[in-house]
Amino acid sequence: MCRGWTIAIAGVFGALLFAQIPATSASSLATISKNAGLMRPITAITTFADGSTEVKHGQGFVVGNRLFTVYHTLALHLDNVSPTKREIYVAGTLMTPVYTHSAYDIAIFEIPTAWCEPSCDAWTVSNPPALKPDRQVYWVQEARGESSIVAGRIQHYAWLSASPPALQAGGGAPCQRNLIVEVDTPFRPGTSGSPVFDATTDAIVGMIQGSLMRTGGDTGYFKPMACLLPLAQL
Repeated sequence: MCRGWTIAIAGVFGALLFAQIPATSASSLATISKNAGLMRPITAITTFADGSTEVKHGQGFVVGNRLFTVYHTLALHLDNVSPTKREIYVAGTLMTPVYTHSAYDIAIFEIPTAWCEPSCDAWTVSNPPALKPDRQVYWVQEARGESSIVAGRIQHYAWLSASPPALQAGGGAPCQRNLIVEVDTPFRPGTSGSPVFDATTDAIVGMIQGSLMRTGGDTGYFKPMACLLPLAQL
């Protein structure tokens, strides 16, 4: 979903890959199982003055004692309505995010350390690999009650702003909160807040945020983990 942002793109790369890998091999089943261990459900309940309520459901994933998710899971459908009560539950426990940014679609929670054991260290993110064009990534998605692994390739960096900042020496992208990475495969609805993995190292390299609908072909975009970790102070 493109939420009305202006996207500024640095460079265009045309390699395309779409591969949905059935969850039949032992390695695929292990990956899906580990991904499920990282995920936690999120429910946001808002009560209004007239007694009506709005309930939104989403998901996030655990790294250390932090849970990362997209802000639009928590946001109200009507921005001009003031709620009288706001409750956010992570895995059934009432919590308050330690960091949010509506424009850049980021929310971070601090969670009990016990929640991440033993799955939070399944994939290391201390030194995420460089996200260069044509590098292959993958993620787990649900469809009709079944899980599958979907692969795609990085196309380019983009920024949620009118113009991109100058690239760093060596062609790298400066890590700003409006930085996103675009891939050649759109993300299925319901995957927002899920982790993206590097196909070579299996490290978590980003968080799914949405898809962009274009006449030349739909794409997906995610927030790089290298930009999220400093916000979480991990």
